Amino acid sequence: MTDTYQYTDPGEEKQMLDLLWDQYNEGEYADCVALAESILENSPENVNALSVLALVYEKLADANREAGDTEGEREYLSRALENYLKIIQVSHDSVAEQVKAERLKQKLYGSRKRSGAALPVEDIKKALGRWSEKVSLWYRENKDQKRFRVMCVIAACCVFVSAGVISYAVSVHNSREAARRAAEAKALEEMRAFAPETAQAPGVPAGSAPATGAAPYSGPMMTYTYQSPEYKAQLEAQQQEANANRRVVRDPNTLVDKGSHIKAGGTEPRREQDERDTKSDWYASRREQPKSGSKVPYTDFELRPAQGEEGAGEGVSPLTVERDTPSDKDKDGDKTKHDGSARLKAANNLLKSAIRAGDMGNYDEMRKSALAAKDIYQEELAKGNKPEFCKSNI
Repeated sequence: MTDTYQYTDPGEEKQMLDLLWDQYNEGEYADCVALAESILENSPENVNALSVLALVYEKLADANREAGDTEGEREYLSRALENYLKIIQVSHDSVAEQVKAERLKQKLYGSRKRSGAALPVEDIKKALGRWSEKVSLWYRENKDQKRFRVMCVIAACCVFVSAGVISYAVSVHNSREAARRAAEAKALEEMRAFAPETAQAPGVPAGSAPATGAAPYSGPMMTYTYQSPEYKAQLEAQQQEANANRRVVRDPNTLVDKGSHIKAGGTEPRREQDERDTKSDWYASRREQPKSGSKVPYTDFELRPAQGEEGAGEGVSPLTVERDTPSDKDKDGDKTKHDGSARLKAANNLLKSAIRAGDMGNYDEMRKSALAAKDIYQEELAKGNKPEFCKSNI
């Protein structure tokens, strides 16, 4: 067996590594381990020596497993894992070693976790011994320093304060739980006082036994629901608040444009029926300012049939339409005729009002406006005024 190798130049180190791999390939594991350890004495971060040593330990672990020596297998697996972890620390390209380390961790800890076995007692003792040695050394080095004493006092105060806070929280929780149980017991007693467990047959006084030989009562049982005065007062207050909220009339100017709050599933309260009016301030605030040159948009007046038509002089309905001006022209270039184009514009505005009312949730006004527009379109269609346009809008 080779004991120790000493070398000074890189060429000799390469020869040693070649010899190390030859011994591993030939199965001379004892000489291979000794040579790898001697190389690591001179170069502790030699990745080749660490890799060969880890491979040798894996081979020895397999041999111990085949021989039935579980403790020996675990010992060599632990050594191999330590070497792989060292390679991961010193090497920048250690993907293969990381994979091997994970595999060894599964062998060491995964099977034990599945089988439910506990950690070896010796490993626990070693870990506790190393930890206690570190703590005692740190204490001996720092016990005479003033800063260490201050830190100890602060740590003790923190421990006592934490214990006091935890105990106070536990006591508060227990008191609340006891109060809740007492309230439940009191409520249960009140319910039992107002709800007897056995219901009597109709006509039989409570507490009296049925007549001898009479069949037992099999009718519907009487149930009682007791409500305390406080609970009744709370229900009444909630109902009054709900009624008050139901009658709230919101300022129309605060609503989202075109009723997007209704489309988005909002719960904006609707306006009352007596507030629904096409001449409201909300519509007035939405009117456009007159543009220079042509029309006076959105002027309110009562649409009346043209002279000579049936019902002339009788107001049909208050509408919001555009007045005709001499500069208005239809698509053909001719000036608009009051008896035809004005009524179609009125119908168009009615249709827009219906859409706007529907967006706001005012479905009654939407229906009225839509029916009025439909009547006008049908009348103009019967007169032959823009039949395609009227049919499409109808």
